[in-house]
Amino acid sequence: MNVNATESIARQHIQDLHDEAAARRRLRGDRVARRTRQGAGGSARTARTAREAIGYRLVVLGWRLLDGSPRVAGRTAS
Repeated sequence: MNVNATESIARQHIQDLHDEAAARRRLRGDRVARRTRQGAGGSARTARTAREAIGYRLVVLGWRLLDGSPRVAGRTAS
């Protein structure tokens, strides 16, 4: 196969990948814009942030309980 033909095929394939990525970004942006418009005054964003904060705190609490420190491990269940 000719080198120029191979380069042309490679360039076309790369351009197809770029076009596909741009289309996915557009679709993802449309979904995000639609989702925030549906919420009242950004409440969806606030709820997501609150869920992330609560989830993070639960993970930290779980690790502290699994730490095995004598302070926590020595307690008996009453």
